[in-house]
Amino acid sequence: MIYFIMLKTFSICINIYLFLLFIRILCSWFKPQVDGKLWNYLCLITGPYLALFKGIKFLRRGIFDFTPVLAISLLAFINQSITGITFFLEQTNQLTFGIFLAIFISSIWNIISYIIIFFGILCIIRLISIVFHMNQDNNILKIIDLAIQPVISLVMKIITRKLDYIKLLFLTFLLLAAFFLLGSLLFGYLVELVIGIPV
Repeated sequence: MIYFIMLKTFSICINIYLFLLFIRILCSWFKPQVDGKLWNYLCLITGPYLALFKGIKFLRRGIFDFTPVLAISLLAFINQSITGITFFLEQTNQLTFGIFLAIFISSIWNIISYIIIFFGILCIIRLISIVFHMNQDNNILKIIDLAIQPVISLVMKIITRKLDYIKLLFLTFLLLAAFFLLGSLLFGYLVELVIGIPV
């Protein structure tokens, strides 16, 4: 009983910290407007954890830094694993190797799916901004363009013919959606396959 309470409390703390990290990342896009005591406290709380990932150079592309995505993904993985363990302990009161493996696979897919959804949302925002003729010189739209550039570059390598930007964005979104659906099916099947492994 005490283990459930400890695991659930730890999971709640991770969720709160994930929320603070998310707020910090969003606010950093508007840093000149959000300076102040609250921002300083937020940096004090989240800074040490984010600093652990700053040395990973391949996740930094120009002015865009993907290291917070890795930081959040790691915490989300830990949180998902804790949630899975508490769920199976409550349901079956036992943990087998198959259950651990299923929780691990499910946690990995959740991280991948969050990243796919994140890039999909960015594609939708850019498509809407183009369709409704919003100011394309907007700083937020430039940041979104920088963020989705690695994904669009991958799509351009797959597609041999040249497309205009709106078609490329739409195709990127469709490929992300297809990858999400196929990944959900594949990882779901894999979880069902390994969950029954005894021991």
